[in-house]
Formats: sequence, structure tokens, C-alpha cells
Amino acid sequence: MPTLYEINTQIRDLLNQVDDDGMLPDSVFEELGKLDLSLDIKHEAYACLVKEFVATAKMLKDEADKLTGRQKAYANKAERIKARLAESMLANGKERLETSKVCLWFKPSTATVIDDESLLPQQYFKTKCEPDVSYIKQALSDGTFVPGARIESRHNLQIK
Repeated sequence: MPTLYEINTQIRDLLNQVDDDGMLPDSVFEELGKLDLSLDIKHEAYACLVKEFVATAKMLKDEADKLTGRQKAYANKAERIKARLAESMLANGKERLETSKVCLWFKPSTATVIDDESLLPQQYFKTKCEPDVSYIKQALSDGTFVPGARIESRHNLQIK
């Protein structure tokens, strides 16, 4: 079966066979009917392929979400056990432990602790500026000129 591109090219070539009176020969109409059927079959096949890919992508995302959940659960278990281990070592005065399988020790570090965020000067905050797309869309819809923005009409293919 010809590709979608080949079918479209054949249809265009047939439509270019206009005679001097601006009419198409009868044989062209018959051939166009056959190509139109082929085109419908090809469109259906492409749509089925899209549906299959969407379903596979969803399945893979669901599986990735499950695996991410399992990964987080194991990471949390490890942190809880590590905290209990540190608590036990400190309670028993052990700063270091070496065996043939593991080596445990406490490494000094520092951390910044924010006790009351409302007391911090503004210079210590990060600000993230990003366009408010829904507000811009509403302003443009109301007729307001917004430099650097416009509303664009689109045609989105829906497949069910």
C-alpha cells in the first residue's frame, strides 16, 4: 500500500490534469475515488497507531509512577533506619565504627535554618518571574494590546 505522502502526491497530480476548458477527464474522477478510499484507510491506520502510542505512553508513565513511588518508599526507609542508627550510636557514645562490611562515622556539617521567614529582609528571597498566560489571554480577549503576546487560533486533531 502506498504511503500517506504518495497518496497525497497522486491526488495532487490528478487534480492538475485539468483540460483547456477547466474540466477534469472522467477517468480522473474514478481514480480520485480509489485514492480517496485509500486515503481514508491510511488515515484510519495512522489514527489507530496514534491511539496505540498514546496508550503505551500512558502505560509507561503509570509504571514509572509506580516505580518512583517504590523508590521513594525505599529511600524513606533508608533515612529512617539511618536516623535510628545515628541516634543509637550517639546515645552510646560511639563516633566511629569499622567492620569488614561497613565503616560508620559522623562528619561535621552546617545547615541554614530559617526560624521565622516573615522576619527575613526581602533581599534574601528568590523571585521567579514568569508570564501569567491566562491573565494575558483574558486581556487580549478583552481587546487590550499586550506587547509581545497574541492569541493564535489552532486546529488540534482529536482521535477517539
